[in-house]
Amino acid sequence: MARKQRKVVLVIVEGPSDETALAQSFAALFDPDEVIVEVVHGDVTADIRANPSNIVSCVGNLVKGWASRYGIRRPDFLRVIHMTDTDGAYIPDANVIEDIGHKGHPLYDETNIVASPTSKVKERNARKRANLDRLSSTPSVWGSIPYSVYYMSCNLDHVLYGTQNSDDAAKRENAFRFARTYKDDLDGFVGYISDPAIAVPGDYKETWRFIREGLNSLHRHTNLWLCFKERPVSPQRQHS
Repeated sequence: MARKQRKVVLVIVEGPSDETALAQSFAALFDPDEVIVEVVHGDVTADIRANPSNIVSCVGNLVKGWASRYGIRRPDFLRVIHMTDTDGAYIPDANVIEDIGHKGHPLYDETNIVASPTSKVKERNARKRANLDRLSSTPSVWGSIPYSVYYMSCNLDHVLYGTQNSDDAAKRENAFRFARTYKDDLDGFVGYISDPAIAVPGDYKETWRFIREGLNSLHRHTNLWLCFKERPVSPQRQHS
């Protein structure tokens, strides 16, 4: 008997609170296809080992690893969706401000990033910019699996909850509250992320061009709504 082909959508997110906030909406969106949300516990686009010449392979290798773990073949993948925070990566270096009294993670507002030393943030931003430029122009990974990358600016907490610089406890609390709010309400979730107050208008290329400009990568913006608008239709859904 021939093996029934799986229809899998792989969603890559940076942290566990991202998974909590978004997993059920992605599952509802692509039903009846199988949605796997994978947490990378970090930002592959800012990884010191990543650069424009290998970033596509880095993402492809992650997909291969998950495929092996879950027994998924390459033809089983409908698409790979990659969620990332912009973290202000495209702002001018002049807006990365030194505060020698500040210790710990950089602090973000809609004008500046405050850090000490600033050199590490500037280096990260340059690396992240280059990698995001490469990924946002990449149509596929691991051969021919359709791939797209969507942003939350300056991060997921900023877009979904209107907060910045949240600690881990606040991230978890806000993610659970957001998930409860939109449980069994996909239309409500899509309406939220499509609100002109946060949704960047235009097509995929235009939204990426916008986020590169000025201080936009610090402001509260997302192009995730495009993912929900442009979702692929599986053969199963077409004939249901």
